[in-house]
Amino acid sequence: MAKVARMTNMSSGPVDVSIIIPTLGRNRELLEQCLNSLTKLNFPGQFDVWVIFNCVKPAEKLPRLPKLNLHQVYLGHNRGFAGAVNKGIRQSSGQQVVLLNDDTTVKSDWLTKLTDKQANTGA
Repeated sequence: MAKVARMTNMSSGPVDVSIIIPTLGRNRELLEQCLNSLTKLNFPGQFDVWVIFNCVKPAEKLPRLPKLNLHQVYLGHNRGFAGAVNKGIRQSSGQQVVLLNDDTTVKSDWLTKLTDKQANTGA
């Protein structure tokens, strides 16, 4: 059974977008860079971030990032990419879901542009 940990006390109101980040936890520095880039998002709606550890629980907790509504899910064993992503989608409550690799950094307007594009194309 997966263990879920909530990292912040942010509003628990409706979430527009849930960002799912599957990770094997191998490169903590890259994951932290990814999360730090998400703290700089200029997004007019509500979003939350789900880090799905597709492995045993890491020895160190992720740093507290007050600007993120951050959740961590520990699967206990490697379920593969699809298994980790599907668990994150089931746990999240966003009206839209975005998948993000753990070695990715984003620009501050990334999520706004992505959701605007989706709204304009109906994709």
